Amino acid sequence: MRGLRKLGPYFGRHRRGLVLGISCSLASAVVGLAGPVVVGRAIDSFLVLVTAHSLAMYSLLLIAITAVQGVFSFAQRATLVRVSRDIENDLRSDFFLHLESQDQAFFDDHPTGELMALATNDLQAVRMICGPAIMYSTNTFFTAVGALFFMTRIHGPMTLVALATMPLVALATKVIGQRTHVLFGRVQEQFSALSVRVQENLAGARVVRAYAQEDAEGRRFAELGREYLVRSRRLIRWSAGFSPLLQLLVGAGFVAVLWYGGTLVWRDTITVGEFVTFNFFLNRLVWPMIAIGWVSNMVQRGRASLDRILGVLEVEPKIRDEPPVIDDF
Repeated sequence: MRGLRKLGPYFGRHRRGLVLGISCSLASAVVGLAGPVVVGRAIDSFLVLVTAHSLAMYSLLLIAITAVQGVFSFAQRATLVRVSRDIENDLRSDFFLHLESQDQAFFDDHPTGELMALATNDLQAVRMICGPAIMYSTNTFFTAVGALFFMTRIHGPMTLVALATMPLVALATKVIGQRTHVLFGRVQEQFSALSVRVQENLAGARVVRAYAQEDAEGRRFAELGREYLVRSRRLIRWSAGFSPLLQLLVGAGFVAVLWYGGTLVWRDTITVGEFVTFNFFLNRLVWPMIAIGWVSNMVQRGRASLDRILGVLEVEPKIRDEPPVIDDF
């Protein structure tokens, strides 16, 4: 969390955009939650009497809800992605200016290829924290809170049944998120090694040819590439297994709700429309549960890259320009 706190000043420069984007996210979630309520009431109404007027009314209402939600979703995405690009630009400029202030010994300890990787690949991972991660996490939070509110109003015990797998979801997110953080850091380190090798060979191409080291350098690069591939595949296996695991846990909740909710409908405890509405809201919770894993992976990768960038930014320049001394006569 120390690294993420370092982004505070950058977020502060663009707080208006952040507030606007989060507000649009809230509005999109609130409007979207009206859809299941309308569908449930329409079903209960149609079970009694179906008329052309009621069909047209509910259809137009759903179209209006979808259109308004789309407008807020567009505004949310456009605003927060723009903010992330602005922060990326600010951070890249500060990174470059910091490099310009360093002495020659610094560049002896930090190869050019490694610095290039930090300014491109790692910075892109940090940008994902500043935009997409905020966008999906806020939308997920607002949608989940609203869905749980309506689910509880329909039937509290059935809501508890639907959420029975949540502790397992939290545990899976914690374990796999920590592992992803470590593995992504190793991948980025290997990518830096690859970048260093390429930069050194291109800068010293004449020396490599003069000593006929083309084949030897090719073999060294191939070894680095194979190690990068091994580390990337290890990361992919953990990341790829996360979503199916969450879907399995969510699916178990759906099965329990189908059985328990069907029993409630049979006993006339809830109406068919309420049961359909409940399942619509439960379906709205599927994306938040999956998004937890996706955002967690995104944040862990961004944290690993941010730690590497801060490792350079926190190196104090050995040569400093002192303010001019003014003698008083």
